[in-house]
Amino acid sequence: MRTTWGMHTSLQIVEVRMNHFQFKFQTDFDLNRVLKDGPWSFDNQLLMLKRWHKGMVGAPFDMVTPQIATEVGSRLGAVEDVERHIREDTPNYFMRVQVAFPISKPLRRGGFIADSDGERTWVNFKYERLPILCHFCGHLRHDLNHYASHLVPEKIGGVVDYQY
Repeated sequence: MRTTWGMHTSLQIVEVRMNHFQFKFQTDFDLNRVLKDGPWSFDNQLLMLKRWHKGMVGAPFDMVTPQIATEVGSRLGAVEDVERHIREDTPNYFMRVQVAFPISKPLRRGGFIADSDGERTWVNFKYERLPILCHFCGHLRHDLNHYASHLVPEKIGGVVDYQY
């Protein structure tokens, strides 16, 4: 796309998640020209362009750092480890944090983080290697069979909303 748009060094392209890219233009003129002159295609596929705004894909990219991950993890419990990426120039889509937290409370599904401007963004938490987890209430000490309110609707073909 750099060659097509005539911006060999003045365009940064960052993959923010699978099949989603952020194009960083040096000037508003270049950005507006590319948006106006579309539609564009890449590798025989239509390239959908939309002006970027904060909160489009989870946490702001400049906030996916080990320092922020440690701060967010400390809200859950005692941070034991934060995964460090080998290369600093590769984008981080997520941060893996090992946290020791009380099992008497339900797991948190996410939380807000604030950027340098004070704008708050909701970030979903994902958990790995959990023992028995109740997908109904979020506690680790039992599973779904603990709740009759879960079993009855499922037996008669109803739908149960699992929060976790």
